[in-house]
Amino acid sequence: KTKKELMSILKEVRYVATTADNWSAHHRAFLGCTVHWIDAETLRRKHGTLSCKELKSKQTKELLANEIYKINSEFGITRKIVATTTDNGANYCAAFAHLATTKMIRLLSRHNTRILM
Repeated sequence: KTKKELMSILKEVRYVATTADNWSAHHRAFLGCTVHWIDAETLRRKHGTLSCKELKSKQTKELLANEIYKINSEFGITRKIVATTTDNGANYCAAFAHLATTKMIRLLSRHNTRILM
């Protein structure tokens, strides 16, 4: 799918989950982000690539937080995200804490949330 096609699809999706990962290769750093959702008509899992970009500066919590926020905003999914999966590295824990305080993103959905056990 093209970026435009994915953006069009995501406009109609109510909830999404995302992933984020960064890595280095040949002295270059990269950030990859994907999106996942359930098709409301077919109940099939769907996914798309949001971004795979080179990071030109040190991978700080601020850089990761800002890049992830920009990517999610660009695709219009910031308020649709119910979960993000990462490798649980300290940089991601710090980045999401930074996002919560600087971008005023709520960690829990503003909708009624029920926890099932």
